[in-house]
Amino acid sequence: MPDLGQKRKVDMSEDADHEVRKQRRNFFLYLSPFEGHSIANDNGFVPSSEEAMEAEIKDVLALWLTLQQGKAGEMIANSAWWMTRHMDPDNQLTAESGVGMLDSLTSFAVSVISMLLNSGVISLNEKVEIPDIMLSTAEFFSKDQSEALSLFEDFMNKFTNYEENIEDDEDE
Repeated sequence: MPDLGQKRKVDMSEDADHEVRKQRRNFFLYLSPFEGHSIANDNGFVPSSEEAMEAEIKDVLALWLTLQQGKAGEMIANSAWWMTRHMDPDNQLTAESGVGMLDSLTSFAVSVISMLLNSGVISLNEKVEIPDIMLSTAEFFSKDQSEALSLFEDFMNKFTNYEENIEDDEDE
């Protein structure tokens, strides 16, 4: 008679491996609304179908916009700035490298937040209005969608003030 307990352990292990792989892929997707799929593909994940990719991009962009419009965006921006200052206390980074570090830290923070949200560890208390996002139609650049992209750009611009912040710190 086969040992059913042993088979069950293998199946649970396969399920766990599948879940970790799914989490890892989602982590890469949430690093960037528009480059997430390329990042996931570069890390060995098979590209999604166009329909699935569009839905995933919408989900990722919606989280980025939600965080940007709420208090979380400001906290992420400040935290990324503080960490950059901690990692470069002597201002050795060029402005370009500093902005790159800020972008990386911000992307990491958003991706970790998405993992915590998806696993139910945390929830967002602040609800913000996100316009409907249409990616594959000619209506993509309609007023609402261009506003959504503008909000996303504003969020990213918070991290491009690296030189101004360095100058402010040096003046103090």
